[in-house]
Parts: sequence; structure tokens; C-alpha cells
Amino acid sequence: MGPDTTLGDDIVAYVRSKLGQKVGNGECTALAVEALCHCDARRPDTVQGIWGDEVKLLCDLQPGDILQFEDAIFVKQHVRGDGALLTLTSHYPHHTAIVARVRKRGPKPVLVVLHQNAGPAGGEDEEFKVVREWTLEMAAQRGGSVKAYRPTTDRPRQPRQPAEHPARTRD
Repeated sequence: MGPDTTLGDDIVAYVRSKLGQKVGNGECTALAVEALCHCDARRPDTVQGIWGDEVKLLCDLQPGDILQFEDAIFVKQHVRGDGALLTLTSHYPHHTAIVARVRKRGPKPVLVVLHQNAGPAGGEDEEFKVVREWTLEMAAQRGGSVKAYRPTTDRPRQPRQPAEHPARTRD
């Protein structure tokens, strides 16, 4: 947590430090809860999926914002080199992710998210219960809802004091 960083920056830095690791019980909400607690953000209402102040427009997203997916379906098509059409469908019945970066702004942004407990159906559960980084194209959403929240804090953010180093002497 640096002296000139925002709460969102601190949340992203903390979650990035956990890439490839299982946080808490490996559930998606465990990652968000631990990040908010570590960064002194206000405790969320995880039952209702409210993680802070609602961000009404996706074009206003910032790093550190929390996404709450409810029955969200994303469909992306890609033409392979041999001309075959590959369709990838992702379904998020109830999922939480953290915005790491906004790659493309607009009403349907392209986001880089950090999350855990997500992956293709039929995969090995434990394999997905580690923090990963994915790109999410909001234009590919075909159903369900994605709400965004900006974490808040009740405490004023204090700049951290640099660590004091003992004076060095030359021998």
C-alpha cells in the first residue's frame, strides 16, 4: 500500500500477489473478502453480493472494482486457422471477480479480471481454485447480469511512512 495509491490500486496489488495461489477456501468470494480486509476496505455484504458503492455504468469501471455475476452468459466466437468456427460459452451462475485493468473503455468495455474458482465445465475443481487473470469482453455477454461495485473505506487513507534504516558507518 503506497503513499500515492488508491484503495483500488492496493486491492489489485494484493490480489496480483496471490496469482497462482488458493486464497481462503478457494471460492471466488473468499478472494474478494480477503483483499478488502487486507486493504482496510469496508466489509461487504457477501450474501447479497454488495461489495461497496454501485458503479452504474460499466464505462466508469476502475481497477479494484468488484464485479458480481448472476446467471451471466458470455459467448465468444473465433475462426481457427483451418477455417473452423470455435464457439466458447462461459456461464457464471453466481461469481465474483476483481477488475485489474480496463483494456478498452466504452459501454461494453474489455476488462482484465482477477478471480478464482472459475473454469470450463467438467474440469477438475481444485485446479480452478487458484487466483487467475482473464480477459473479459463485456460485448460478449448474452444473458444474466453483471453489477459493479467500488469498495470504500471508513478510515482516512494514511500515507505509509518509509521504513527507517539505521545510519551506516564506514569501517
